[in-house]
Amino acid sequence: MRDWRPLRELYRPGRGEMIDLGLFYRGSYYRDRPRAAGVSEALYRMRALQHMAAMLPCVVHDDDELAGEPTFLLHALPAGISDDDYQQARAAHAAHPNRDFQRGGSHLVIDFPEVLAAGFAGYRQRVDAERRRERPASEKAYLEAMLAGLDAIEVFFRRHASAARAAGRSDLADRVDWLSTKPPRDMHDALQLIWLLFLFLRTEGRGANGFGRIDQYLWPFYDANRRDETFALFCHLWTKIESLHQSPNNQSSVTNIAIGGLTPSGENAENELSYIALEATSTVRSPSTNLSARFHDGSSERYHRACARCIMSGIGFPAIFNDEVNVPSLHELGIPLAAARDYCLVGCIESHIPGCQTGWSDGFSSNTMQCLERSWQRLPRSYDELWDKFRDEVERSIQTAVDQYNQQLADQPPERVPDVILSLFTRDCIARGLDVNAGGALYPRWHGLGIRGFASMVDSLAAIKKVVFEDGLLSIEQLQEILAKDFAGYENERQLLLRRAPKFGNDNPYVDGIAHDVAGLYCRIVLAHHTIDGGRFLPLIASNIHNISAGREVGASPDGRFAHTPLSTACSPFFGNDVSGPTAFFASVAAPDFTLSKGGTVVNARFDPDAFAGADGLDRMVVFTKAFVRRRIQEMQFNFNNNAELEDALQHPREHENLVVRVSGFSAYFVYLDPMVQRDVIRRHAHGHA
Repeated sequence: MRDWRPLRELYRPGRGEMIDLGLFYRGSYYRDRPRAAGVSEALYRMRALQHMAAMLPCVVHDDDELAGEPTFLLHALPAGISDDDYQQARAAHAAHPNRDFQRGGSHLVIDFPEVLAAGFAGYRQRVDAERRRERPASEKAYLEAMLAGLDAIEVFFRRHASAARAAGRSDLADRVDWLSTKPPRDMHDALQLIWLLFLFLRTEGRGANGFGRIDQYLWPFYDANRRDETFALFCHLWTKIESLHQSPNNQSSVTNIAIGGLTPSGENAENELSYIALEATSTVRSPSTNLSARFHDGSSERYHRACARCIMSGIGFPAIFNDEVNVPSLHELGIPLAAARDYCLVGCIESHIPGCQTGWSDGFSSNTMQCLERSWQRLPRSYDELWDKFRDEVERSIQTAVDQYNQQLADQPPERVPDVILSLFTRDCIARGLDVNAGGALYPRWHGLGIRGFASMVDSLAAIKKVVFEDGLLSIEQLQEILAKDFAGYENERQLLLRRAPKFGNDNPYVDGIAHDVAGLYCRIVLAHHTIDGGRFLPLIASNIHNISAGREVGASPDGRFAHTPLSTACSPFFGNDVSGPTAFFASVAAPDFTLSKGGTVVNARFDPDAFAGADGLDRMVVFTKAFVRRRIQEMQFNFNNNAELEDALQHPREHENLVVRVSGFSAYFVYLDPMVQRDVIRRHAHGHA
């Protein structure tokens, strides 16, 4: 088995944004070949995809064990394509837009188990059989487009086989040729198939797609006698995924991979591939492989220790997810229990039923802190009145987001923006002859609405309740004046707000109760809304890095925060406020009812590695992974680094180019992050052991 490490060096991130060569070839097809009468938009798009598959360069290296890399992502236009040509193609492509993050074109996992079982020939037989049935002409036309999509995939595979043969890799060429029509025969085949198909999906401009429950659907191909070879192949795949991260600012390349959890029948799903995935993650150390480890009450001691060991390596992986929260939460949405147990994660932290839904969309996150700001500016006379005003503002804000999203859905109907390739590999679309966005999928779409500044709101509400309405140390009018002046001349009053009112993150029932109420209020309001095509809006207590931009929109706040500075991030305490130790931290972040946060939650935890040194350091970390499950926290992710290392990376970035940190739902190379995000990471309180 060839060494994966030379490729790892080859795929280090470059500089600057990327040019989308796939878009160029699709756009040039639209420009040069206008759609003929009688040709559906779906078929027209698939013919453009065939053209792209025939034109994209295919590269195979001597040390490749898996053929394929993202040659559609370039830092400069190749020879023979002028900037004018590229701009013309972009303009032509604009008339045939892709669905994006905001419109359900990304954040998805296709039906990999069925792809591995049937192979592309099996899909072709299935589509052709449905096309021959008596059914409406529109459905027959869509099925014809699906066949054209399979043609494009076959072209893509066979050209990679040709590239492998030209590179002197007849073994790899024969493998890819086989997979262009037939199902895989062994683990090497299976990994090659899922990688090259995943790469093909990315050529359509999708981002943040996932591989789903890789340890489950690859298990039938595992041979215990070839463990070392399987580990090497996983490292090759992880390295290939890194190639999608060639732009340091390209977060859309985050690729979620799920392991562990429950089987559909409710048994413990851990297997040897779960551990191989963990080993590959800590070995390759790529921020692109967004590993998500599912836990439940029956998770084994070995699994807890293996995950803890990987987390303590300092790469921010795996993020951990709680089946005891997520499974019942998804079941409450109407997902059958067996399917709910089979959930995976997409993008950063979003729950997804693999191969059964269209892609997630998570635009229009609500700057909920602005809702609270408007509420105290309306001079409430009691905490109950403040709460009522806050509820009204949140309802208005969410209604605006709902209306905006539904209008975008109306502006992009399925017949105008079909998603043929995704539909091919989503259950029920073939049988129904319908696009995934036209009701073809087994389950409806989910659109996330994320809260921003959660702890900032909670601490601000606690400060107003305590200092203004209970203790009477400030009037609401005085508070409004102090905040309007950004605490200028009012430092004593700022210290009063900081010290008198309890802060979220310290196991204080007073403020933790407010956290429970805020989360419940927001989640219930979001869950009351539906998309115009029968989908659901789902709440997320997650903010990615938008706490920074959201903070710029908000003035000084009662928690003592200065105007236009970052808000708290996700469901985590405000930076540095969690001063009572990790046990208190865990108690506070467990306060919300996470079964209501059905879209997902992010809790950022930062641990000081020095506090976990020594022979019993791993034991101490396992205490926390078990407490996470027991306390029914939905999600948690960890940074294991100290301020000295991070500060040195700021001063000497070239010496720390490989430093990976967990940001918010994703990991990234620290030195490539925006300086404001770097400071956000540094400001998080580093906990020691209990």
